[in-house]
Amino acid sequence: MKKIILVLVLFLVFASAVHAVESTSSQVAVTLLNQEPAPARAGDVVNLRFRIDNTGGGTATNFQVELLNQYPFTVDGSALQNIGNVYGYQTDKNYVNIEYRAKIDKDALNGQHEIKIRYKDDQNEWTTATFEISISSKQFAQIIYVDKSILPPGKETDMTFTVTNTGNSPLQNLVFSWSEPNGAVLPVYSDDTRYIKYLDIGKSVDLVYKVIADVNAKPGLYKLNLVLKYESLQNATSSSIITSAGVFIGGETDFDVAFSQSSAGQTSLSVANTGNNPAQSVSVRVPQQPNYRVSGSDSAIIGNLDKGDYTVVSFQIVSGGTGNFTGTNR
Repeated sequence: MKKIILVLVLFLVFASAVHAVESTSSQVAVTLLNQEPAPARAGDVVNLRFRIDNTGGGTATNFQVELLNQYPFTVDGSALQNIGNVYGYQTDKNYVNIEYRAKIDKDALNGQHEIKIRYKDDQNEWTTATFEISISSKQFAQIIYVDKSILPPGKETDMTFTVTNTGNSPLQNLVFSWSEPNGAVLPVYSDDTRYIKYLDIGKSVDLVYKVIADVNAKPGLYKLNLVLKYESLQNATSSSIITSAGVFIGGETDFDVAFSQSSAGQTSLSVANTGNNPAQSVSVRVPQQPNYRVSGSDSAIIGNLDKGDYTVVSFQIVSGGTGNFTGTNR
């Protein structure tokens, strides 16, 4: 019986000693309270809130916390924070909340990424804790190429728009459309909308249209309004790109030169603009040919000639032959 009592007394003394040690030492834990936004976007800044709890009986003196730079995160501001004292659990000052801002690399991939924080006090060396931060990749598409800059009026022309995924996340449910506000350029055989089900990172797709520029459109630069809508493959959020591109309606034209009359060695020619564009600085020249020669000047300047218009020019031809006559648009 005495031996049992002695063992019991020794056990109670040992337990009291252990409790005394625990009650005078600090036990600090760091937890991640939240991130804002969640998920954070690649290329943006994420706000991180941590909680420091002392569950021991002793005070953690001169407590320091440092957020470590680790890809894809870079600390925005001071990485090291000196908290001061974090008191034991029996007080109402046994926890502290702290905040950090971290920049996220623009090329960070979608998913969970590790970020590390370390902490220490005067009685303990550095301890490192690791947390998971949720990142969504940056979604971005671009209309980077329109293959036509000049559209001839009244002629069916292929026009190609190239859409490229320039972000670092796949895209889905892309809808592309275009319009010319004045109706000077219109698609034929289809409407102006195209649908793309999926576009992977770095990939491009060509959208081909048959278009016609109005024959009555004045030559000049016209604006095309371009709209691209798409969704992220991860969170199905929708985005839109609204931009514009310029096309020039105009180009070359056609001429017809016909014999009008001949009298006393003077030959008159009718020159008509049979194309869909006005012509400026038009001149007519009779080329050298073996069956005739021109007395005087072999060329005449007409000036401007609108589409559908014609004029008459005359030359002194002193020998026979019908000759070949040409019109030029400078």
